[in-house]
Order: sequence, then C-alpha cells, then structure tokens
Amino acid sequence: MRWQTERQEQFPGSEIFWSLCSKIHESNWEFVARDPILPVRSFWDLSQLIRAIRPSNLLTGFLSKLTIADLLTITGCHKDRRLRSFLDLQLKLYSQEPASRTSALYGATVLQMAQSPRGLWHLHGSMQLLSDRLKDSFLKDGGSLLIGHRVTKILSKKNPNIFDVNVVDRRKNLIQLKASDIVFSLPPQSLLDLIPIDGGLSTKYRESIKNLPKPSGAIVFYGALRRSDLPANCQAHIQIFDENFGSLFISISMEDDQRAPVGMATLIASMFVNIDQWSNLDSQSYASKKNIISKQIRTILEKKFDLLETSWDHQELSTPRSFERWTGRPGGIVGGLGQHPDQFGPFGLSSRTPLRGLWLCGDSIYPGEGTAGVSQSAMMVVRQLMEYKGRHLNIPVFNS
Repeated sequence: MRWQTERQEQFPGSEIFWSLCSKIHESNWEFVARDPILPVRSFWDLSQLIRAIRPSNLLTGFLSKLTIADLLTITGCHKDRRLRSFLDLQLKLYSQEPASRTSALYGATVLQMAQSPRGLWHLHGSMQLLSDRLKDSFLKDGGSLLIGHRVTKILSKKNPNIFDVNVVDRRKNLIQLKASDIVFSLPPQSLLDLIPIDGGLSTKYRESIKNLPKPSGAIVFYGALRRSDLPANCQAHIQIFDENFGSLFISISMEDDQRAPVGMATLIASMFVNIDQWSNLDSQSYASKKNIISKQIRTILEKKFDLLETSWDHQELSTPRSFERWTGRPGGIVGGLGQHPDQFGPFGLSSRTPLRGLWLCGDSIYPGEGTAGVSQSAMMVVRQLMEYKGRHLNIPVFNS
C-alpha cells in the first residue's frame, strides 16, 4: 500500500494513529451504509438510528466528543509537529477546522476517504456532467426546473398547512407558488431573510440559527494556460501552506479530461477566508483588495510551477461577494458548518425544523460538505419526508 509506505517515511512512529483512524473510518462507513438518521428528532428517527448501530459503532461512539488532536494524544503522536501541521492542512479543506477543533469521528473518515478500496474519483467531463445527469433525471421524473430564479419570500399558513413562496425570474417578474413541503438546500442562515418574523418560524428557532458558528467564505483563483508551460507529470491536486493565506488548495485539469481544450489546462487555487474581510468594502476598496490578492496568488503559483507572467491565457478571481451574487448564500459563505464535535452527528443541526413541512438538507446537515455529504443529507430528508407522508422509500444497494 503506497500510502502506508509513504506515511511511515514521512511520519515515522505514527502508524498507531493511522491505524486507529482506519478502524474508526471502517466503523463509520458501515454505519452510514445502513442509512441512519442524525440528529434524532422523532421516534421514527430513533428507530432508524438503532437499526443502523452495531457493537463497533457503540465503541466509536465514546469518541464522539473528542477531536483529532485528542486521537494524537491517545496514540502518543501529539509531539510530532510535522504530522500535526500536515493534519491541520488536510482537515481545513474539509472540516474548516484544524485538528484541535475537528471531530474525531468526522476527521478520521476524511483522512481515510481517499484510500483504497473506496477512494475519491474524478468524473470525466468535470462536475458539470453530474449536474447534467441530475437535471436529466429530475426532468424525466416530471420535475419543473426553474433556472435563473430567486426565492425572495417563504410564508407558512396554518390553515391549511401550506407555504406561499415568492420567486423572481431573470426579468424581475414575480411568480407565486404554493407547496405543502419545502426541501431547503441553501444555508439555514438564509431562512432568517426569506421567512418574515410572522412567517411561522418560532423565535427560539430563529435565535438558534442566528447563534450558529459563522462559516467561512472562499477566495478562488481561476487560471487557464498552455499545458506545455506546466512541469512534466504535474500532479492534479496539490495543497501547500502559505504564510499569508494558510492552506492553499490547487487543482489542475488533466489531459483529455474535457475540462480544457486540447493542449490547454485549467489551474484553480482556492482558500478559506473570513467573509467579514470583504462584506463592508466600498467598490474602490473592493477592486483594490481583489487585485492585490489575485497578484499574490499568481506569484505563489508562478513560483511553485516555474511559470512566467506570459504563461497565463486567462485569469480571474472570485471572492465571497462573488459567491453571494451567484448563489444567494448570505455573505458568500461556503462549506456549511465547521465540523467541531459540538456540531457533528448527533449534536448537529437537524434536517427536521419546528415548522411543519420545512426540511433542511445540504452542507450544514449531517454528514457535512462535499458531493457525497450533501447527497447523503438529501437522501436522509427524502426518507423522513416519505415516512411523514406514510410511504416508504426503497433505496437500492449497489455492490462495488
């Protein structure tokens, strides 16, 4: 196993830590495969959780309030500063937290996810292909897809139990819809603006949403260049540490993966940032800050890959304000809630809300961010909604 050999070379004496993470990951994977519901908010949720639990899950459950840093201490690896720095970089990408604040159960799976026999995979044709397939399936099943529309208001009526939903199209025309149930995939913080004070959401729940830890925003540099300008056998994914930016994650398209024309490559570099650094800037200050950050990132990339200023065929930078404009996420937040022990699994935000018929899914709901995570949360919500309607969802099992 190449990864086992490499980690023994890079972090000698740490194998007991990696072995513990592997055992936790295997327990987690078997648990998730049985489709549990977390957090529990009803007797049916509890029944699904009990059905998914096995003895190994009870053992790992004792670790639910620990962090990855705690696992380092337990295994005697806490003095390895190089290992700790490596873990902080890796975990920041997924949990938005360092090892000292990342849930042990979540972090153990993140650290093992890319390894055999499961691994992480690229779609030939990029994530756009997945979006197209989801759209095709949705339309095939009779869905109505509204692109370029924005929900501006959600109002719950008790008699009958129905939602009034105001939607604005690209031309600012108002469309009014009615729904018995809403599956809400935007950040839960968006509810505070979409549902008025008298719109049916309790004051207590509104306060709990307001008190959620503030998620991060993102800076993303998008570049296009000739593949011949990149080093030979350049890796597709690289993560580096920078004194100014911290963790910088770099993704480079591969030849023939349909993410760039023949002979060209896309190079994307991203990092987490505090959205408050961008929210209150006037237009001139914003443009200046954006230009400075873009030059700093480009300098890092040119040094890393031995590029020239003339190597770039195209370049642009997105900020939290860009993502707020494109997606409607408050402040441009990304990645959901940080996976601290107090916010992960049974202690996280529930997909059930106090407002009957309003369901949450997405990167703020268990099991967290990423394509796999948000898909799992969506499947969980569908099962809950179907049960609420007195129906059962049969989920096919695919054996690898």
